[in-house]
Amino acid sequence: MVPLRIHAKFLLLLLGILVIVFSIFTMIQTSIAARLLWLFSGMLIVMGCAIYAAIRRLVLLPLWSLHQGAEIIQKGNLGHQIPVEGRDEFADLARSFNEMASRLKETLDGLENTVRTRSTELNENVRLMQGILASISSGVALLTRDGHVKLMNRQGVQILRRVKEDLVGSHLTEIVPETQAFLHARAGAREEIVVQMPGGNSIPIGFTSSPYAAGGGDRECRIVVFQDLTELKALQAEHLDREWFAAIGRVVASVAHEIRNPLFGISAIGQIFERELKDPAQQELCRALLAETKRLNQLVEELLVYGRPMKLLREDTDLRVLWEEVLDQHREELRERGIKVTGDYAVRHPIAYFDPSQVRQVFQNLLRNAIEATPDGGSISITMLLADKFLIFRVTDNGSGIPQDNLEHVFDPFYTTKPKGTGLGLAICRKIMRDHGGDIAIESTVGVGTTVSITLPYGSFAEAEAIGLA
Repeated sequence: MVPLRIHAKFLLLLLGILVIVFSIFTMIQTSIAARLLWLFSGMLIVMGCAIYAAIRRLVLLPLWSLHQGAEIIQKGNLGHQIPVEGRDEFADLARSFNEMASRLKETLDGLENTVRTRSTELNENVRLMQGILASISSGVALLTRDGHVKLMNRQGVQILRRVKEDLVGSHLTEIVPETQAFLHARAGAREEIVVQMPGGNSIPIGFTSSPYAAGGGDRECRIVVFQDLTELKALQAEHLDREWFAAIGRVVASVAHEIRNPLFGISAIGQIFERELKDPAQQELCRALLAETKRLNQLVEELLVYGRPMKLLREDTDLRVLWEEVLDQHREELRERGIKVTGDYAVRHPIAYFDPSQVRQVFQNLLRNAIEATPDGGSISITMLLADKFLIFRVTDNGSGIPQDNLEHVFDPFYTTKPKGTGLGLAICRKIMRDHGGDIAIESTVGVGTTVSITLPYGSFAEAEAIGLA
């Protein structure tokens, strides 16, 4: 509908015409003139109405239709079409307006599809990035220039032993002061820091820091990738210890080899003196000499075993039978001292693929230590069981036990609490077990007893051959 202000303008125009006519009528004041004036006024009124109707139909209504269409499109309805009637300029304008609205709608639909596609791709990229950050074992942090945390993955929060809510959005160096190095490190350089943890302990952290231009480069950020180096440092220390022990072992083996020949000569001479000398005191000295020579020779043998690389001669062996053979060698001593050997070692277990002579040496050492630690009338318990792919063999005595301070050093070479011990027995046992892919451990309680456990992987020759051990 045409606005009221347009109707009002035309009504005012007609009213003005009437006022003018009335004024002229007053001035003339003649009946003929009045009649002519009324006729003229009526004609003017009719002509005005006709002109208004024509203008309304030809101008005002098309303009109002265009105005309404513009308002509808302005509200977002780009699919609205203005009715087109006739072939005049307003009809051409309406057609142009409809065509413009259609093109705008096509453009907007295309932009919406593009935005929808880009949003889907962006969401997928965000999920992919989150998956990558969650799957890597390193910590990843995005820091602003002044050190505020914009992003940090779960691993990074765990490495720093903090809560994610406390880190993201906070100044990292205020929470973890040592991370100040993150902001000043050379780009791409591998560096290390030591971070004090909330519990009081400290951990080494290795990191690389690289600049990253965020937000179009208006503000430079840093991406920091960092790792907990505790395990790596422990492995490096263990590797250095192994290299050091290997070097010492080579030196010891070389020295032991040089000592062996003179010991053989001394032993031979002592045996001759023992046969030839008649004085009992001198014979006693010779026997003491031979005993010490035998002890030194045993030490040399143990040094050679510990120091030289061990070549394992593996074969399918029944661990139960091997233990029975070792036990038979000590039955007389066990009987004389009244020591009972109990346990389930007689139960049949799978055949294991290992070097029987080396494992026999381990059994001999463990049984010897158990017998020496067990009082007369005591007992030794033997247990054999399976766990996953390992055989576990345990020897438990009811002796006096080992103090905790000594327990930490029982596998150290040359460490012994025995008056005549060499301190190499358990060190050699551990070397043999680890060469087989197993291990050895000791648990002890003072006044209760000691348990030694060896773990040995089992399997047949065919299984070992399949993985390249045979």
